[in-house]
Amino acid sequence: MNRELKETPNPRFVGLFIPAEILEIEELTTTDHMLLAWIDGLQSKEHGGCFASNEYFAKKLRLKENTVKILITKLVDLGLVERLSFDGRQRILRTCKEKWFSKNKKL
Repeated sequence: MNRELKETPNPRFVGLFIPAEILEIEELTTTDHMLLAWIDGLQSKEHGGCFASNEYFAKKLRLKENTVKILITKLVDLGLVERLSFDGRQRILRTCKEKWFSKNKKL
């Protein structure tokens, strides 16, 4: 496994930005908004997406890992995030921004 992927992901930003289009999606809670913003902010072209673990998100959002797992599944099911790969240890997620900006706010 690539050594770089084992390191704690570092955000490429100094804060979270949640576009108004995301805030208008009726199916999302405030916690969903925050998780989606973290996934987007941690995406890296070098790695092809966001490789942060559920443990990492749980610490940042002060949630249980299982809750993060459920929330990510929700975002995937809504088409806002896609799972690009999983090798049994490392998962890569990517946000689907085209879905964010669709005219249909109800998914």
